[in-house]
Amino acid sequence: HLTQVEEIGYGEKGEQPRRSTHLERDPIGRLLAKLNDDARQDYAYDDGDRLLSIERKPTDTGRKL
Repeated sequence: HLTQVEEIGYGEKGEQPRRSTHLERDPIGRLLAKLNDDARQDYAYDDGDRLLSIERKPTDTGRKL
């Protein structure tokens, strides 16, 4: 299962901003949480494996944006 994503962008001045996202999964592969510098998103499922909610909690960095 995919557990991390690395993104590299290209800015107007030639800079290459990077963003790393860590993914937490349960034993059957469902996404439980997604974390990056801006926020943590927690995913909740019902007994039928249907997505019930996504809760976003900004980090200190995310609050400043």
